[in-house]
Amino acid sequence: MKILVASDLHYRLKLFDWLASQADHCDAMIIAGDMLDISSFRNIVRLYPDEPLFAGSFAESGGMVSCPEALEKETTGFCNCELLKHVPETVLFPCGPGA
Repeated sequence: MKILVASDLHYRLKLFDWLASQADHCDAMIIAGDMLDISSFRNIVRLYPDEPLFAGSFAESGGMVSCPEALEKETTGFCNCELLKHVPETVLFPCGPGA
């Protein structure tokens, strides 16, 4: 079984196109979200204080850091819409907020 795992797509449409082009070459695709443990997140913010990616607000839950739930839902919705351009809904199994 071949499984393709991708993350850190950040609305880059060319990456979604590439993933779609690989669909016939794997048995399953996983698009993983971006989460960090709190300690790693704080270290990265300290190392890169001017990085715009870390300028927003983040939610802490269960020892992990992620974007706020509203943004996570928006991102998940975007990903699902992009994926449905390439695969039928019958083979898309989203998980996460709003799934």
